[in-house]
Amino acid sequence: MEQLSIGTNVWIAAALILVAILMVYVILPKVLKNYSLEKAVKLVLVYAMMGYLSYDFYLKEKYYYIIFFAIGAGLYTYLIAIAKRK
Repeated sequence: MEQLSIGTNVWIAAALILVAILMVYVILPKVLKNYSLEKAVKLVLVYAMMGYLSYDFYLKEKYYYIIFFAIGAGLYTYLIAIAKRK
């Protein structure tokens, strides 16, 4: 397996930081305001799992899986958004 270039690592790190900021300042406050803490914890776990698996498949050069993981994470977020409130 090839080593990733420094530029690629920088873009991956920037994307991870952007997702973390988006999660902490945009998504989680909305979820915590309207839903229970349990749903927020599940959402964080799903995003962490999808991120880890996406990075793993990126290293294995299986890019179509990353698209499915992104769609799955988006659909899970949508399901939490339309779920019954507290």
